[in-house]
Amino acid sequence: LNLARVLLVALAAAQVFDVLSTNAALASSPDAFESNPVMRLAMTSLGAYWWLWKAALAVFFLTYAARILVINTRGLLLLGLVAKVYVFVILSNIFGFLL
Repeated sequence: LNLARVLLVALAAAQVFDVLSTNAALASSPDAFESNPVMRLAMTSLGAYWWLWKAALAVFFLTYAARILVINTRGLLLLGLVAKVYVFVILSNIFGFLL
């Protein structure tokens, strides 16, 4: 259960790092683009406030971490997988390789 909470808090923090690294990557090159179609749609429709979706996700992860009472092995594995994907996404933003 503690590992699940740590992963959820890490996923909330990853939202912040994803926003910061995405903004930096997009500003670094005129050829840079958001490769995630869902976030590209958020950027198109919300403009400078596209990060509100990420903020909502971070709040969700933190709320879930505070309220979680039990988690099964499958849920824990899923959290671990999502956390690893976010590491890759953030590194991709920082170092400029594509997902």
